[in-house]
Amino acid sequence: MSKIQPAGPGEILRAVQKDESYLNKMHQNIASLGLEIFGPQTWIKYKSLCEPATRFIYYSVTTLGDFQTLGEEYTGLIQVVHRKNKLPSKLMRLLMIFIQTFGPHMLKYWFKNLQVTVKRNPLQFDKAAVRRISNLLPVLEQMTEYLDKINLCIFYFHGTFYHLAKRLTGISYVKFNGADSKQDTTKGGFRVLGLVATVHLALNIVYSFYKNRNVLNQDTTENNNSKEDEPNTYVPPRDRCSLCLDKLGSRGITTTTPCGHLYCWTCILESLQRNPECPLCRQPVESNRVVPCRNYH
Repeated sequence: MSKIQPAGPGEILRAVQKDESYLNKMHQNIASLGLEIFGPQTWIKYKSLCEPATRFIYYSVTTLGDFQTLGEEYTGLIQVVHRKNKLPSKLMRLLMIFIQTFGPHMLKYWFKNLQVTVKRNPLQFDKAAVRRISNLLPVLEQMTEYLDKINLCIFYFHGTFYHLAKRLTGISYVKFNGADSKQDTTKGGFRVLGLVATVHLALNIVYSFYKNRNVLNQDTTENNNSKEDEPNTYVPPRDRCSLCLDKLGSRGITTTTPCGHLYCWTCILESLQRNPECPLCRQPVESNRVVPCRNYH
C-alpha cells in the first residue's frame, strides 16, 4: 500500500484553521503598523488592501517559495496536482494564490466601479434602466459570494478542495502515511454537515431570489407610476439619493449614516441587508445606526 494518500477533510480543515489563525495575527500587526506609519486619514483609504496583501505575502513566502504553510506543516499536508501526485508548477501556484487573495476583492471592485459609472452617467441610460442596473448589481455581487459557499458544501461531501481557487486550478492535498499515522474517519460526519449546509444555503438563495425579485418588481411599478403621475423635472446631483438616483426622500424619509452620507430610508436599509457597509465610502454600518432626518429639506 502506498504511503502517499489523499488528505482527509478533517486534516485539510485543521490546516486551514491553523493558517487563518496566523493570518489574523499578521493582519492585525500589519494594520497597526500601517496606521502608525501613514496616519488615520491615509490609512482609511487603503486599509481594504491590507487583508489581501497580507494573504499574498504569506502564501508567496510559503507556497510560492516551495515551502509548506504553517497549517500544512502542522498536519503534514503537501500540495499536488489533483490525481497526479506531482508538485504543481510555480505558475499554477501563483495563479492559485492570486485568485485566492485578490479574486473576491477584484469582483467587488468591478461591481462597485460599474455601479459608479452608471450613476455618474445617468443621461446615457434610460431612467428605468439605471434603476434596474443599480438594483441588479448588488444582487450579482451577492450571487458571487454564494460561489464560495457552494464550493464549501461540495468540500463537505467530497473532502478535496476547501478553497475555490484550488478547485479552479486543480491543486489538492496528499499526506504521507508513516508508521504512526491514522486513517481519517471524519468523512461521514462531514457528509452530514454538508447536507445541513446545503439545505441552509438553498433556503438562503431562494429567500434572496424572492426578496430581490420583489424589490425589482416594486421598482418597476414605482417607475411606471412616476412616469404617469410625476412631471419630468431635473433634480440636482446633491439632492439625489446615490442608490435610486431619485430625489432624496422619494423612497422613505431622507436618512443619514454615521459617516454622514444621505440616502432614502428604504434604499439604505435594503442595501445594508445585502452588505452592511456604506455604499459610498464602504465604512461598516449597522442598520440600527442610520438616523432619519426629520427636518431635512
